[in-house]
Amino acid sequence: MSEIRFNKRRGMSAFDGTNYHNDGRPFCHWTTEVSYLDKKTRTFRYIFSNTLAESGEKAYIGFGVVRFRRDGRAWLPDRGFFISGNQREQYRTHSMVPLHMIPTDPVAIREVFRSQPGLDHA
Repeated sequence: MSEIRFNKRRGMSAFDGTNYHNDGRPFCHWTTEVSYLDKKTRTFRYIFSNTLAESGEKAYIGFGVVRFRRDGRAWLPDRGFFISGNQREQYRTHSMVPLHMIPTDPVAIREVFRSQPGLDHA
């Protein structure tokens, strides 16, 4: 779960956040190391480092892309993918669940994420 925001201290747009297991437990936290926002193609590219939630171990780095669509004057996340240097890693898609649509009830949260295309439903 994350938002893309300009971070003045780091001098770049940051897409830091947390990934979750399907049961709602935090899996890992990622931090943007470098990013580029291409305003012409409405594409955000980023390299991230990842820390496992349970062990605190810095696990791997990766690369991701988020594409935006226009909605009036706003840019809304539309599609995305990432791949990382984790063993047995594969190409994965981002779930693009708007933050205002995420419920607070843990059972309902799992259902919102499971209903999004591109997620592992295991």
